[in-house]
Parts: sequence; structure tokens; C-alpha cells
Amino acid sequence: MIIYFIGRGGCMVERDIRKRAMLSGIFCLMVASVIQAQTLASLSVKVQDATGAVIPGAKIVLTSQKTGLQREKVTSDAGVGRIVDVPPGVYELRVSAEGFQDVVQAIQLAVGQAASVEVTLPVAAVQEVVTVQAVTDQVIDLEKTEVSQVIDERRIEDLPINGRNFIDFVLLTPSVVIGNSTSVGSQAPFTETTLKLSFGGVRETHSAFISLDGVDYTTSISGVQRANPSQDWVQEFRVVNNTYAVDTGRSLGGIVNTVTKSGTNEFHGEIYEFFRNNSLDAKSPLSSPGFDKLRLNQFGVTMSGPLVKNRTFFFGGYEGQRRAESPLYSNFILQNIDAINAVKQSFGLSAEDLSSILKINDYDQFIAKVDHQFTASTTLGVRYLFTDQRNPNTPGAPPGLGLPGTFRDNPIRDQTLIANLIHLFSPAWTGDTVVQFARRTFHLTPVGAGREPFLAIPNLVQTGGPVGSFTFYRESRLQLGQNVTYTRGAHLVKFGGEFHNIWNTTKSPMFTPAVVVFTPESFFGLPPFTRPTAVVFYFGQPRSLFGQQLPPRGTDWQASLLPPPLAEEFDRASTAEYTHQLGAFYVQDQWRIASNFTLTFGLRYDVETRPFGDKRFFKEDLNNFQPRLGFSYSFHEARGVLRGGAGIFTAPFNWSDMLGTLTAFGAINGYLDNPLLSEFANPESTLIGLANFGPLGVLPGPFTAGPAFARFARDGSYPSPQQLIGFSHGFAVRDFPNPYAENASLQLEYEISRGIAVSAGYLFVHAVKIPYFGHANARPIGTLPNGKTAMAPADPHFGFAFLFTPSAFSIYHAGMFSVTKRFSHHFSLTANYTYSKSIDNQSTIQFVTGPQNYFRRDLERGVSDNHIGQRFVLTWLFESPSRWVILRDWKVGVITTLQSPRYTSVLVGFDANGDGFPFPDRVGALGRNTYKGDDFQQVDLRLQRRIPFGERVRGTFSVEFFNLFNHVNVLDVNNVYGATDLVGPVPREFGDGVRGAVPSFGTPRNVGNMRQIQFSFRISF
Repeated sequence: MIIYFIGRGGCMVERDIRKRAMLSGIFCLMVASVIQAQTLASLSVKVQDATGAVIPGAKIVLTSQKTGLQREKVTSDAGVGRIVDVPPGVYELRVSAEGFQDVVQAIQLAVGQAASVEVTLPVAAVQEVVTVQAVTDQVIDLEKTEVSQVIDERRIEDLPINGRNFIDFVLLTPSVVIGNSTSVGSQAPFTETTLKLSFGGVRETHSAFISLDGVDYTTSISGVQRANPSQDWVQEFRVVNNTYAVDTGRSLGGIVNTVTKSGTNEFHGEIYEFFRNNSLDAKSPLSSPGFDKLRLNQFGVTMSGPLVKNRTFFFGGYEGQRRAESPLYSNFILQNIDAINAVKQSFGLSAEDLSSILKINDYDQFIAKVDHQFTASTTLGVRYLFTDQRNPNTPGAPPGLGLPGTFRDNPIRDQTLIANLIHLFSPAWTGDTVVQFARRTFHLTPVGAGREPFLAIPNLVQTGGPVGSFTFYRESRLQLGQNVTYTRGAHLVKFGGEFHNIWNTTKSPMFTPAVVVFTPESFFGLPPFTRPTAVVFYFGQPRSLFGQQLPPRGTDWQASLLPPPLAEEFDRASTAEYTHQLGAFYVQDQWRIASNFTLTFGLRYDVETRPFGDKRFFKEDLNNFQPRLGFSYSFHEARGVLRGGAGIFTAPFNWSDMLGTLTAFGAINGYLDNPLLSEFANPESTLIGLANFGPLGVLPGPFTAGPAFARFARDGSYPSPQQLIGFSHGFAVRDFPNPYAENASLQLEYEISRGIAVSAGYLFVHAVKIPYFGHANARPIGTLPNGKTAMAPADPHFGFAFLFTPSAFSIYHAGMFSVTKRFSHHFSLTANYTYSKSIDNQSTIQFVTGPQNYFRRDLERGVSDNHIGQRFVLTWLFESPSRWVILRDWKVGVITTLQSPRYTSVLVGFDANGDGFPFPDRVGALGRNTYKGDDFQQVDLRLQRRIPFGERVRGTFSVEFFNLFNHVNVLDVNNVYGATDLVGPVPREFGDGVRGAVPSFGTPRNVGNMRQIQFSFRISF
């Protein structure tokens, strides 16, 4: 295997081939599928007679009601038989023994469920009679040690989900929130348009592990799910807040195990259309006046059935979407757009028209799936998923901050081929094998004004070229696996592992053509400034050109993002290709110590290579041992269960934050000289190598950056090499272990009535060794009048100079309370309430989240950007009885979400302490995240009516109301105060009426959707 890096001169360097080959060989020997087991169910059956005595040697037969798949087991001396690795679905359970009557009952198994039932066999009469019982659908899992919830097919089909994105269902469960740190368009290195979740207060990058049909459905390069399969393809999924089984890893927070639909012995099909139009919707307060548009058509078809009855089945589906929507802008932008345009035009740049673009989200996707049963002991499933997204005008800045010039074209193509084989070697041995090959191609291309220089007033407004994301990546993944289960007596032993080979290509011409930063006063030419004046000016360039005078690039910005005379060299230097491997091995025993007490314990080990050609990259972490222990204790005739556990969980290497240190924004002019920081004492050994592409600029300040940018804007002339200093965003220590978390939980669950369960639990998550990012080019020089430390640059050869260390952490405590009523008597209900606190010292890698004083990082400890103290989610489904002649065949689905406010920091908006870095400085002595935002209240409603067209054909008409009561949910607040110290009362919360020196302080920056109405029609046959 050859690992290489394309950089200066395009050279490819072979490195440590023998070592890589050895590691690859070791991984292949322990190849496994540790995820597939989490999507399959298991069933434990205890067989006894009428006196309660166990019956050894009883025969258990489990048969799928839809496909005829059959599994058999014989009970042990303890009268227990366990059937493992069973696909979710409805089954017929038949139990028989010599001298007893057969008992037959239906049982429903959910994804990842560990079901257990007791079967009592009556003594055989002269004429044996088979006893048939009602469908068994367990409300609680008696042997599960994890805290989790299942989103079943009924809720997927009948609840109102805005956008019909299946991952949105995860938000119905406890301890999960939409991440507020690495949001769309943030300054993180990878801007993804998929929904990002935070489990247990953990940073979104690698917070959750997404599994689809037993394979890893995340990207290693950005840590989020790859694509969004149609809601109509998903059978059900399980959301795991934490798990003490060791057959799943690579996540600090939660796990989402998703199973797609399969064919059955009957032919079924559906055709559907969903429609929205803004003429039916309420207006947003943050849309451009007279420009509040929404056009949506989502349409598709599914087909399934047998190819060979009881043996081979197919499922196929297509879905397309055409969506166009007006962007939202902050209150500051809406009130000042004319003045902003006047400044831009004074520099010869394009004026911004807030009514000029629509956000487009168009896609076409399909799935093809075949399942085949070779014998009663061997089944094979193969599926192929394809997604083609065209996303013109995708936001390239944090919500509410970006002008049209920050929007990008974002085409994405994602393909996945999956095969999994389940084989029963013997009654005691079961194996399942998985193979995946996937490829994702991602573009984020600046267009139009997006190719002009990037202009920013920190945390108020942004426009122009790429700063916060790579413009291209392609990731290909090969995943192989084998999972083995062995049952013997009271023990269920699992062992296995996995191997991934991942190929990546990235392009990252960041800071091109230039980055220009202003203060509010310097941008608008307010006193003490007499004209618009930049205070920071820098640009990206190849290290191969360092020390050379760059030729003028001209001012036809929209013709080319890269400087035309040097476009080829810029492109080569900012392109990287590399290959890395993931491997894991685990062993686990689930020991049923007593009929009502199960202990699960095991050890997992993960390892990942970190190659990068001839570069001095991060050291590999070989210490990722993860012991875990869980228990479950059932009581009161199996109506209640107490479960809990503790364990260590390791995340993959954080490529999304760290890759750019060598490829996009690292140092190219040498190392920082700061004697106060030990990391720079011997940088050749403690820090990673220099980058092939990185930022250079002039000394920050209005008298240096101002004239330099004015010349650049006028004729495209770059400053002379003698004027340039480094603006490295990527110094990093080489000793950078994988992040890991210490998780613990305790939950009490009780079935208070048939089909109704309540639970109360506690969850603890402590994540450490997370990447921390801070401005390191500073030294203390005294004390400011407000008591804060006065700073000055430590090294005059640098402006911004950021250091990455593995020193970020998060701490999460949560109490979780749930009520669940399974569907019966025409309705179901699930209510989840979470009372929590999330604390960290940095929630993500962004300019505004860095420490205002690198030498007092202890002052950054505070409530997390992802902290939501209280969250309540209620889902309710109702189906009218058939005896209601006029109102029969109606369904109602309701989702109610209430949550307490998030918190943010009150920022100055310019460099207040003299360190040259203007983004994170806070007002006066205020701490981090002390300003409380707005709460969130929303009710979504779905009404649908079934319309029979015949015995096998029916239609379904539905209308959905999202944000039914049209509540204004303020998601982000303008938090730039505009002064070094308070000029009035302390601002404490949104709506308190306190204003700062910048009049827009405390006004909405981003709001949720106002009331929207959606119609749909579906034909099923």
C-alpha cells in the first residue's frame, strides 16, 4: 500500500510501506462486522410447565410471518433457548415438548431488541390443542443494559416531520439536541448540509454513530452521516443514548441504528407526492421584504414483493425533490444593507441583492434491495443506494450572518453497495458478515460574488470567498466484517472486529482570494475612521511560492477563484490525497446469572492509521482500549427492570478539525517564537510539519492592513514579500490521542399497565482529549482598566497563530423521564423529558469560540453551546375506530417540542485586549456563554384520511401544519455589543431591552420556520 501526498511539485512519496502492510494484514485477520449485530434482534425463550418447573429439550421454532424465514432452537437444562441475529419484524413463535401441548404465539421484534418471553406449556390431553395468544410486543427490554428508544414503522409513517428527513426522528428521544456549534456554514473546515446532532452534550463531530443496515454510514472526513435515505425506505430504527455492549464503537455520544424495508411474500407498492407553497405559509420576520418564497415538491415510488416465494425478495424505491426557499438574514443585515453595499462598491466589489437568490435543495435518489434465503441457516442481503444532490446557493456562513456572496454551489453524489450474510454454523454458533463499498463526492464551489475577497465584521456580517470549508472532497470506503455469536448455557458470547480502508482526496484553497476583517466603526468609516478601512488583511498561497513576489491577479474576481497567473500551482498545493485504515476487535459475554439478572461485560479495541506521505503528521494512538460493563435486573414478574452500566468510548481521529493543519491553513513561513508556551520550545519534535498551503498577510492594524487591502481591491496587487507575516491557523502538537468519553447511566423502567411503561434515568458523559483551538501569538504586558490582561503579539513574524492541543472537554449530567404507550385502543403516546446541564471549555473549532486569553483557558469553562437545560417532546398518534362511520379512516399525528434557551457570549466585536485577534473578546468581566437566548415552542400536526379504492388499492390524503401556532422561535441572537466595557445595565437575556453600542445587539439573528402547510397524496397497493 502506498500512502502519498500531493503538494509542491505534485510529488508522491512512499513511506513505511512495510509497516502499513503489516497493520493492514493484522486488521484483515480480525475483520468483522460489529455494527450488523446492533441492527438485528435476539429472543430469549424460557419454557416451563404449569407448576413453574423448567422444561429442558423443548423445541423452539421462530417463523417470519412475511417471508417464511425460520429459525430453530432447543432449550438448555435451564429451560432457556436463545435465538440471535434475527431481522426485525413480526414472527410466529411455536414451542413444543414431548408430553405437552404445542403453544403458538405471535411476537414482534424491533431493531436491536433483546426480547425475552416465558412460555408455559400445558400437559397434553387426549386430543392435543394448540394454544394461540395475541401478538406479543414488549414495552420494555428486560435484558438490555443500554438506554435507548425504538422509532417504529407506525411513527415513521404517521408523524409530521418537516422535510421528511428520517434523522429528524432522533430528536424525539431524550438527551439529543440539534448541535449549535458546527452548524451549516460555520467556520469549521467542513461545511456539511446534513443535520448535525449532539448526544450527551458532546461536540457534533463524531458525537453520533450512524448505522444503515449494519454498515458505517458516516464520513470519516467530516464525522456526519453521508446522505438521507427516503423516509419511505426506512422500516424502523433504534436511538441509543449509550451502550455497554462492545460490538459498537467510534462514537462519544449516541448511536442510530437504521434498518431499511425489505420485500415479503406479497407484492406492495406506493406512489406519493408532497407539496408546499409559500402562499399558504406565514411570513418570516427575517426574510428580505417582499421575498419570502418556498416551493417544494417531493415525490416518489416504492415496490416490493417476492421473486421466489419464501426464498427471494426485492424492495426498490425512487424519490425526488425540487425545493427552492428564500434565505433569512439577521436584523443587522436587513437594517444596514444599503450602507453595506455602499462600502463594498467603494472597494470596487459587487453590491448584494438580498432578493436575488433562492436556496435550492434538489435531489434524485433510489434504492435497490434483494434478500435471498439459501437454506434455513443461510441468508444473504444485497442493497445499493444512490443519491444525486444539486444544491445551488447553499449557505456558506453561519445562519443569519451571510450575504448572498457567501452562498455556494454544493453538488453531492453518494453511492453505497452493501452485502450481508447471516449463517448458522450450528445451534450454538451464528455468524454474520458484512461488506460495504461506498463513495461520496462533495463540492462547495464559490460562484459570482463568492469569488471576491471575503469581508467580515466579526459575528455581524460576512460575504465573499471561501474561508470556512474545503471546496471539494471525495471519500471512498471499503468495509469488511465478521461477527460471531456463541451460546452456551447461561452465556451468550460475541466476538469480532472490523476493517475499513478509506481513500480521500481534498481541495482546500482557503483564504483565496483574500480575507479582510473590519471593526463595525472601521467598516462604515465611523469615528475615529474617516473612510472604510480594513484592520486585518491576509490571503492563502502555496509554500513553494513563499518569499516570491506574486504577480497581480487582476480584479475580474468572478472569472476565477484562484489567481490566473498561478492557478495551477495554487490548485496543486491545496490538493491532498491520502489513505488510512480503521480496525477494531472486541470480545463480550452476556451472562444470565439468574432468570432475572443479566450481566454484560467486554473489551473493545480500536486503532486507526494516520499516514501523510513525507509530512511530519500526528502520531498514531495505539491505546484505545475500551472496557465496558452493564447489567439489567428485572423484578415484579418482569414488569420492571433496573439497568445501568459504565464504560469507555473512543472516537475516531478528528479529521474534520485537524486535516487542514497540513493542507489548507497551516504555517508556511516557519514556527512561532513564543517562549511562554512550551509547545514551541522544540517545534521540530513536538509540532506537526509545515503545510504546503497556508495564509500570509500584513501586520494587523488600520495603517498597514487598510492600505494593503485598498491596493489589492483596486488592481489585484499583492503586498511585497518583505511586508508579509504568517497567519497560521494550524500549529498542532503531534501527540494527539483520539478523543474518548467516560459514560455511565442508571435507568428504572416499569410497565404500570399493559402496554404502558414509565422510566426514570440518569446519564453521565465526560468527554476528554477533544481538539482545542486558540490564538497563541500573544504575551501579557499589563492590566487593562477593566481588570483584564493587556496583551501584545509575541512574535512580530506572525499575525493570527493558532495552536491545536487535545485539551478540550465536555461534561454532561442528565435526568431523563419517559412515558410510553404502545399503540392500542386506537392511540399511542410517547413523552420524553430531559433535565440536563452541559459544560465544556470549547464547543467547536471556530474563531468566536477560541479563548480570549490563551494563558487563562480556565476562564473558558462554562455552559456549552449545546446546553439546553430542559427539553420536553411529546408524540401522539390517534386512529379513528371503524365504528365511527363518518369519521372512520382518519389518523392524527402530533409532535410537541418545548425547550429552554441556549446561551451565548456577549462579544466586543473588535480586538479589545491587544493580541491582534478580534473574534472572541468578551465585554468587561463577563464570562463565556452568560447571555440567555429565547426558548423554543413548537407544535406540529398531521391529519390524514385513508380512501379505499378497492380491496387492495387505497389512497391517503394528508395535510400537515408545522409550527401550528406560528410561534416565533429565535434560534440565534446578535451578540456583538460594540464596546470594550458595559455602557449600561448588564445584558442577561433575550428580550430584556438592554442594548449595546451596536444598536442591533440583542435582536434576532436567526429564527425557526414560521407556520408552514404541506399537502400530500399517496396511493398504496
